[in-house]
Amino acid sequence: MTSMRLFEAIDFATLQHRGQLRKGTSIPYIVHCVSVGKMLMQLGSAEDVAIAGILHDVVEDTEAELEEVRQRFGSRVADLVDGVSEPDKQLPWRDRKEHAIAKARSTDDLELLAIKCADKLDNIQDMRHDHSRIGEKLWERFKAPRDKQLWYHTTLCDLFEQRLMGSPWEELAFRYRAEVAWLFP
Repeated sequence: MTSMRLFEAIDFATLQHRGQLRKGTSIPYIVHCVSVGKMLMQLGSAEDVAIAGILHDVVEDTEAELEEVRQRFGSRVADLVDGVSEPDKQLPWRDRKEHAIAKARSTDDLELLAIKCADKLDNIQDMRHDHSRIGEKLWERFKAPRDKQLWYHTTLCDLFEQRLMGSPWEELAFRYRAEVAWLFP
């Protein structure tokens, strides 16, 4: 049974991401957050994992503080959100991505990796959809060109397949690989 905490997380994320849209679209950003939580729930993840999936970008992309997440949703949720958050957005794109990859490689927490994978899967699904509509213009939305995006996503594919194999979240890794292969033939 779904508890009120999940609905509170959706409300909190909606408030924090108010006015934000997905890159190059008119789709409210909160749709992505809920989609990440949904993927995790569909695979039987614990409620804290689904909540962290919904909140995965609130510290990175809004004014919300990690301590507020901890007070509202508990230490486990806050630790997961912290674990998937990138460092300072002022750093160069490559530095932020290398940091995110190193962080993912160094963790033993498969729930954290599942959140990261669900996030990237939802992102790549949106990218694939948009690419089918606008073609190569898609890459103009991003801070890094197509070849650097390819490096990042294939590196994560390898990592997720290695680490999530045999876990309840291996399906996410397989789906992510399929989407990346479609977008980067």
